[in-house]
Amino acid sequence: MKIGFISLGCPKNLVDSEVMMGLLEQRGHELTSEAKDAEALVVNTCSFIETAKQESIDTILEACEYKRTGNARRLVVAGCLVERYRREPQAEIPEIDAVLGTGEIESIIDHCEGTGAVAPAGSGHDYLYHDLTPRRRATPRHFAYVKINEGCDHPCSFCIIPQLRGGFRSRHFESIISEARRLFGEGVRELTLIGQDTTAYGEDLGVRNGLPGAHELLGYDLLEVGRAEDAIPHLQTALQEQPANEQVEAWLGRAYLSAGRPRDAVPHLESAASAAPSNTQLLYLLAKAYAQLAARTQAQLLAADPDSVYAPRCRRGSRGKRPRRGGSGRVPQGIGSRSGLARGVASGGRSRAGQRRDAGSGGGVRAGART
Repeated sequence: MKIGFISLGCPKNLVDSEVMMGLLEQRGHELTSEAKDAEALVVNTCSFIETAKQESIDTILEACEYKRTGNARRLVVAGCLVERYRREPQAEIPEIDAVLGTGEIESIIDHCEGTGAVAPAGSGHDYLYHDLTPRRRATPRHFAYVKINEGCDHPCSFCIIPQLRGGFRSRHFESIISEARRLFGEGVRELTLIGQDTTAYGEDLGVRNGLPGAHELLGYDLLEVGRAEDAIPHLQTALQEQPANEQVEAWLGRAYLSAGRPRDAVPHLESAASAAPSNTQLLYLLAKAYAQLAARTQAQLLAADPDSVYAPRCRRGSRGKRPRRGGSGRVPQGIGSRSGLARGVASGGRSRAGQRRDAGSGGGVRAGART
């Protein structure tokens, strides 16, 4: 069966759509981006604010037209609008064949195939996908969302999130890291961690500093596979939440150094090394950062002024020796009276090099023996 998806609302809703598409693909169904070719249409709705609710209703009515003019035989409405009003959309729009709330994502196959039963209102609020759940990503290849928690426990009078998504629940660290590794393996370079209340991540699992810890582990994983630039944002986020964490300081300094940014690496490596002065690896990385920074500074100064004191000098006697003023290979004029060789010529004696000039030999040079 060809199935088309229309996903509305926030990135969290988009992840739900990706999971539903993954489940349908795993079942053997074909996904299509052309609504007119779809045999089943799924509209994943939003109803958080009034304009979002109106957009959802308009999109459902538009999808109904494809049941009249296209190939669509079934129309499934999912998401927050259903969770908020449950059976009202289906009662008012008879073209809708099935509805499923935010916690009934796994029933999408049955509803598209026409075998799903209507769930009671408020059921299924404990659902939370994991790293083994199939997903068909709808984002660009380099970018992906990872939902780290669902729901909210704050009973704010102006917000209906607890009604739409249920109570707060977090995914386990291992599940998030496993999914992130798989996404990195697929070519993803940027991950965005999302949830209704991300700052509270891990509290229900008894984990302290849950969100910074997740960023820390993601950053370390990226650093270990040679993707230092991608690791830096995660380690920066972890350090903002844990400013006294020397381990994160060390990893961030190492990431900057691996990314060719020694100037940014030095402060973090200095901070980590001051907390662990006997750590030879940190001292080595810090020395390496200093050396790279000095070399880069010298190169910049030399580029600005090629004749500066930072220009490389040739050693005496090297093949690349620059010609000396006053002629090539001759004793410079004006200093002959101070030259050892010149004194040897004037006195008929030996030069500093142990050579001797015979005054009556026509000026030839021969090796002289000491007496």
